[in-house]
Amino acid sequence: MLDDLDDDNYVDKWSNKKYDHLVYPRPIGVSTLSVLFVLLAILVFYMAYKYPEALFLVQFDTHSMIILFFSFFCTIQIVTSIALFLGKRWAWLASIILITINGLLMGIIGIAFAALILFYLTRPKVRAFFKKK
Repeated sequence: MLDDLDDDNYVDKWSNKKYDHLVYPRPIGVSTLSVLFVLLAILVFYMAYKYPEALFLVQFDTHSMIILFFSFFCTIQIVTSIALFLGKRWAWLASIILITINGLLMGIIGIAFAALILFYLTRPKVRAFFKKK
């Protein structure tokens, strides 16, 4: 959608709107990933609370440690997702780290999805959105 990716300004093909180097439009993929990450964090938290043995494939007598671990991880994921939506610089790096961890924990399919998301987040137009001042 943006045809010129230089340091001075961007011109949107669809609206012919010019953006200076301090203002970048939010890529639609960033919005989609943010909402998806929040929904997945809520789902994982629910699974940890309701069915903790399904996450680890073993039986536990107490659910408190599992719920505590996943509550912490899901809270970090939700905060990072909101910051990703807002275009915070630190959220880009935190998302890269969280996606890598999630991908490694989920196996081959998780690695494939993580690789696609990491590829998208490292595109120049997406990175430009997070480099704004």
